[in-house]
Amino acid sequence: MHTFRGIARRVVVLSSGDVYLANDVLYRKIADPVQPTPLSETALLRTTRYPYRGVPVPAIPWVDSDHYEKIEVEEVALSMPALPGTILRLPMLYGPGAYDFWKRRFFPYFKRIDDQRESILLNNAMAQWCAPWSYTGNAAEAVALTVENERAAGQIYNVCEQGRPTIADWIREIAAVTGWRGQVLITSKPCPPPDMSSQLNLSQHLDMDSTRIRAELGYREPVPRIEALAQTAAWEREHPPSQIDPKQFDYTAEDALIATIHPG
Repeated sequence: MHTFRGIARRVVVLSSGDVYLANDVLYRKIADPVQPTPLSETALLRTTRYPYRGVPVPAIPWVDSDHYEKIEVEEVALSMPALPGTILRLPMLYGPGAYDFWKRRFFPYFKRIDDQRESILLNNAMAQWCAPWSYTGNAAEAVALTVENERAAGQIYNVCEQGRPTIADWIREIAAVTGWRGQVLITSKPCPPPDMSSQLNLSQHLDMDSTRIRAELGYREPVPRIEALAQTAAWEREHPPSQIDPKQFDYTAEDALIATIHPG
């Protein structure tokens, strides 16, 4: 900020929805009550720091999880009147450009479809969970719009799709664009990975409200969701991850569980 003061007119900072208190509730880092969603830009922020210290998520190659903290980045970016800042709180992203397994959150479902699995298993808590999402190209549109619009100076905006699709909804939409004829099998029993219902408090949803950026800057997604999912499916098949965690695809364990749900 000090380096660019007097050179740049404004700074646009890409932050994350993980700044909200709901994120700590989800990861069981605190015992606070479940936070209401969708989360607006004025929703409570985390009071603790370093949200990914010791939490059950895969390692992120480009992040020092012991020191990752976007609340501190936001505070600095909004602290200097001579260099006005704008904060974009981004959601979970999908689509072309996701370059590692951890970021490719729909890949486990695309792979099961390509592996011709007859069923995709979900614990009922995971099936009903809502998160904020955006296609990579649509999120980039929000960034460009904010950079070009002086009205955004000093503002904080959530960036995400509208609506509250659940994980089960997403899988059914993925099935529609890929032509998969299998079933989404929802059970109260614990499921193998990628299900995380035993590790997270999935009563806490993370979906965000993106009304402000739409009303103030006129943001609209240039790529409709069905088209975005179709493009994502094509890109996933053309760019498989360099590494695949076999624990995410324990089909033997899945088949054993399916047999107990549908004997014979």
